[in-house]
Amino acid sequence: MGSFKEAEETDKNKMNTKMNLEEKVQQWFVDRNLHEANPVKQFLKLMEESGELFEGIAKDKSELIYDALGDIQVVMIDLSNRSRTVLRFQRINRNLNYY
Repeated sequence: MGSFKEAEETDKNKMNTKMNLEEKVQQWFVDRNLHEANPVKQFLKLMEESGELFEGIAKDKSELIYDALGDIQVVMIDLSNRSRTVLRFQRINRNLNYY
């Protein structure tokens, strides 16, 4: 059984991998100038991919399931980053309106 320190290092490595994935995905959106696209289209893409996921589950097609899950993750990363930006902007405006 591993030590607490080993478990902590494993958790840090997982977090670094996650951050690298998020950074790569966000760069992918920037490279294609999609980061400024209408977020409603991203939500529609999320619904489309959810439909593909459900189809994969219903038809027991693991390749379709994995593909849909990957696409959903990409869209969710983008929507998450957009919402953080919006929340930051709203917070700044709220602070500016206070003065």
